[in-house]
Amino acid sequence: MGSNVSQLTTTRSVDVYRSVSLAEYQDILKNGFGSGGSSYTTGKLFALNVADAKFYNSQFGNSLIVKARIPAGTLIEQIFGVDGLTSIYNVPISALDKVRYLTVFKY
Repeated sequence: MGSNVSQLTTTRSVDVYRSVSLAEYQDILKNGFGSGGSSYTTGKLFALNVADAKFYNSQFGNSLIVKARIPAGTLIEQIFGVDGLTSIYNVPISALDKVRYLTVFKY
């Protein structure tokens, strides 16, 4: 089953979750989500809830989930039907510096 993508601009702040490795977590603390040294070329994916982020922890062997906030007025993509999840958000490289780290959960 293929995925569908819808571009949208957030009308309010949205809290999201991302499965990360220890190295990515340390980079987020040091540089934020939009770090210049990022190897990501299109953006970063964020789950809409902790349960979906846990799914990615199990897929990638990560043990950390960061909670972040996408502010109102940010252009993002909502991707439907990826990896059996209802939807996830992709924040493009150009908007990653707007995403704010809130907290971390260890699983």
